[in-house]
Amino acid sequence: MGYTALIQNNLKLGMKALGDLKVTVTLTKVSVTGFDFNDAEKVSDAPTVLEVEAVLLKARKESTKRNITTRQLMFDKADVGDISQYATVTIAGVVWKLGVPILDDGFTVMLEIVQE
Repeated sequence: MGYTALIQNNLKLGMKALGDLKVTVTLTKVSVTGFDFNDAEKVSDAPTVLEVEAVLLKARKESTKRNITTRQLMFDKADVGDISQYATVTIAGVVWKLGVPILDDGFTVMLEIVQE
């Protein structure tokens, strides 16, 4: 067994051990294929909707010019694949936009999600 398979197996065991600390989220992935200069709109394929388990990490609330809530969310890379900045995450009926950065180490994906 190579290290990649060993890490993936341990990640699956770790996610399973988290139990009720995990949340089920709906990830809506959108592939942007271009830009229509006539309409000033992005051109995209049909969205892909995935229900996956994730771990909500820290939360931060700011209230300077507007109220913003920022959270960190961690997924298993095997469950979500590649994610672009145009994706959205729905948690308990609330839609969150992706912030910057999207951290991907090949095994896990760490996102910053933002809600105004």
